[in-house]
Amino acid sequence: LHVHLDGSLRLQTILDLAVDEGCRAVVLSGEGPAFCAGMDFTQFGGGPDNKLKLLVSTQALFATLLGFPKPIVAAVQGAAVGGGFALALTCDIRIVSEDAFFGFFEVKRGIPAFFDLVRLFVDEETARDWCSTGRRIDAGELLRLGVVSRVVPQAWLIEEGVREAAKAIGRTLPPGIIRVFADEHLRFRNALFPGEYLGKGI
Repeated sequence: LHVHLDGSLRLQTILDLAVDEGCRAVVLSGEGPAFCAGMDFTQFGGGPDNKLKLLVSTQALFATLLGFPKPIVAAVQGAAVGGGFALALTCDIRIVSEDAFFGFFEVKRGIPAFFDLVRLFVDEETARDWCSTGRRIDAGELLRLGVVSRVVPQAWLIEEGVREAAKAIGRTLPPGIIRVFADEHLRFRNALFPGEYLGKGI
């Protein structure tokens, strides 16, 4: 099944696919020119209620994807930045178009990057570079480091993603990724609500 990452995507869709016997794997792609441009910075700067909604919804999305029992192939075109970069890393296989680019641009606004998550894929020096500079990372660099499986022309992207999904037989997430996301969630919470106690589990 090919799922577009757009405003219509709901967690319930993912949960339904988890139990759908006709679905063996999922290809996740963006709607339009970008895979996922990450968080809307205007939401980050909103009031407490809006920030809490953002925190809970973000946690729910990543928890659902990490608990998904079937292989997920990210078919990445255009921008996959901030949370979009992290989203691609939660998938088992990443096929990207030649125009794809990645990065944690949010660090320039004081929002923490997903350092521990990135460390599951690359060495510490590279992770610190990406997570502290917020620089643009092109598809070729990720291919050389083994973070993505293949770089293809955009016209072939979905076809290649579906082909990879057809070959996938199980999830291949790095060991420790669920613990890492718990730590990343805590850092994100502290950035949204510095010095505040929100209660256990939030």
